[in-house]
Amino acid sequence: MRSELEFHDSTILSIAQAGASIQIGIDGYIHRWDKASGVWKGEGWGQPVQITLTGALGSNVREYSKDLDGGSVRIGAVTHNNCIRLPFHSAGPAILQLELKTGEVLEFTGNDIKIEVTGSGSFIEPLPDDFKPTDAG
Repeated sequence: MRSELEFHDSTILSIAQAGASIQIGIDGYIHRWDKASGVWKGEGWGQPVQITLTGALGSNVREYSKDLDGGSVRIGAVTHNNCIRLPFHSAGPAILQLELKTGEVLEFTGNDIKIEVTGSGSFIEPLPDDFKPTDAG
């Protein structure tokens, strides 16, 4: 099974400084995909996700709305816009941007980023065919 976090339709639950890292808890909108006989079948699930940036600095993290309109993770020259495969881990400089429905953008920079599912999920809906993965993975 292939899983991806879609920032859009996800909700921030918490943002906490933990030593030299920032931990962001998200009620994530997760795409789950299975491929059988060359055909992708997808479902949308709600599932808790933890994002951890070590050596992280956050900008403008004060009061914020919790509903996300989008987001991205940039690692070097590669940017993952709105959807990122799970679990995800990258050592080295990373920039996380979380776009709020209010138009604000929370930005975090760090030396290492890890994004992983932290609990069980619940089915929300089948996903349309045009959301299917486009790469060979």
